[in-house]
Amino acid sequence: MTVADGQVYEWNNVTPPQSHSYLRARLDAIIAGRQWPPGARALDFGCGNGSLSAALKRKGFAPVGVDISVSGVAVARQAFPDIVFSNDLSAENIARLGPYDVALCIEVIAHCFDPAAELKKIFDSLKPGGVLVLATPYYGYLKILVLALLGKLTAHHSVASKANYVSMFTPGLITELLRDAGFTDIDIGRVGRIPALAKDMVVVARKP
Repeated sequence: MTVADGQVYEWNNVTPPQSHSYLRARLDAIIAGRQWPPGARALDFGCGNGSLSAALKRKGFAPVGVDISVSGVAVARQAFPDIVFSNDLSAENIARLGPYDVALCIEVIAHCFDPAAELKKIFDSLKPGGVLVLATPYYGYLKILVLALLGKLTAHHSVASKANYVSMFTPGLITELLRDAGFTDIDIGRVGRIPALAKDMVVVARKP
């Protein structure tokens, strides 16, 4: 997903993003570890090229992918014509295409200028008891210190980068945002490297 005009991330194929190399095993385990109704509805919020939506389809879900990347949705529609994709991320459109049993927000929220508003959209679109699975870069004191000492911290937020982050989330901060949006039963794990220097947090939360 992109945060400006939908043109920052240009997609020309359906190869999964590099981050899926360390995220997919955890995501698959979370999905496999729960009981879902037949044809459960799934929202892929920030679907990019649709590769994750397609994986959900293969697992028996009825996915909907939304992303402001024009090229991403175009590639996804061509490759996966039996899945609904949209460039309209308005709360009204997301709700119209729902409601959903599960929403995935993978490597997206740190790129959003108003993450609280995006999480509220997702919360409102879920069915009661619906589940959010969210992955976002992990930040903690030791990791920030190591990145700063190595001179790599500014690269994560450089305005010159097309993949820059506009938000940094610690476990405490993402928990606060999710609670404010209405989520409960928040569980946070880490993936990639040792826990103190983890690449990402993988968060599971529930709509009451």
